[in-house]
Amino acid sequence: MSQRIRHRSEDSAALVRILEEGVAAHTLVKSDGLHAYTGFVDFSALLAGGGFLPMNGNRAVDRAVVAGRVEDNLKRLREGRPLADFGQILLVVVASGPPDWLVMDGQHRLAAMRELHASHGVDVHFQFRAKVVRDEAEAHAHLMLYQDQHAPDPRTFFPDRRQTGLAEGVLASLRKAFPASGLWPEGERPAIGRRPGLRAGDVSRPLLSNNIALGILGSAGLLRDEAATVDSVMERLLAANEVLRGRPRAGLGRPSVTAAMRGQAARLGCFLGFLRDGKLEYAAIREEVDAR
Repeated sequence: MSQRIRHRSEDSAALVRILEEGVAAHTLVKSDGLHAYTGFVDFSALLAGGGFLPMNGNRAVDRAVVAGRVEDNLKRLREGRPLADFGQILLVVVASGPPDWLVMDGQHRLAAMRELHASHGVDVHFQFRAKVVRDEAEAHAHLMLYQDQHAPDPRTFFPDRRQTGLAEGVLASLRKAFPASGLWPEGERPAIGRRPGLRAGDVSRPLLSNNIALGILGSAGLLRDEAATVDSVMERLLAANEVLRGRPRAGLGRPSVTAAMRGQAARLGCFLGFLRDGKLEYAAIREEVDAR
């Protein structure tokens, strides 16, 4: 997406007018207290008011990502299916500024909408939220507040509520079964300055964290069985710990596990922290665990 698609008016009053018209048409809902609007709109309706300007300094768009989304939606139309859900786009309007929809989140999705609209005559209907602020300073403060969030970790997401609840129960039992001081560091490792190959926020092997433990449960598939219980899953994990305890250093994953790492696991009484994506998968010890 270019920095501005096109200006259709002289100031942001046109943008606020579009939002208010949406409220009158009952396609948008307004919160006077939050100075925000949310609802559904056609891409062309917002484009008629002004341009789209990303709020972040890195405005480079990955054209392959945009092209892939465009092609996917064109294919859907050819097959008689509806357009994909583009998710919620987050916008900011500066009341005292030019007619720009400031894009807080959704730069690539809007670029795909623009391409579909301009080159293929497809007008995407999507969900959005627009926050109206007084000036640029307030817009920046709102952006930073949005960025200051706990980053989600895909390892903590499970396919259904049953598995999610079971994972929560297993995690609590796991922490009780392995209570050694220092095994579950509370602080997260910063993303900057970490060693290559170490996932941001992950502690070094053989230590554990909630996310690492949940990742083990997810990748091992221990929660998929409808009959699985906290006790049955814990039985497998305790067996896995003993399997790992009996392995030589060379069998505890790559890159090579040092004598100090193995010694630390022995002192803590827990070897499950050696199970990491791309280093040592549960699948590699499944047969040994099942044989116990």
